[in-house]
Amino acid sequence: MRPVEAEAMDEELATELGERHDFLTPRESTDCPAFSCLAENLVELARAVRDQEGFEMLVDITAVDRGQEASPRFRTVYHFYSLTRKSYLRVTCDCPSDEEPEAPSLSEVYPAADWHEREA
Repeated sequence: MRPVEAEAMDEELATELGERHDFLTPRESTDCPAFSCLAENLVELARAVRDQEGFEMLVDITAVDRGQEASPRFRTVYHFYSLTRKSYLRVTCDCPSDEEPEAPSLSEVYPAADWHEREA
């Protein structure tokens, strides 16, 4: 179980992010603030969470295949971490095309994304 203080900080962060970035859609999550972001806003969001929100680290990128019947079929998932907040942030991004899935690269914002993007 997470401490009450951590949950309150996460709720405050989620509210602030949603207010500052109206293109974000909150996602249900039990462990950290989570949002969906359109592909065209992903790089802008990554810069903002690094430079303004203190999420210094991009710790993981993965992709989800939701199955042939789903549309959008493919989704990328990003986990950011703030050393000062001691908090994670999850952002998902649906790939616009089911036939040729791709997402914008975050490697110019977070250089470590280069390796993760090739694996996902």
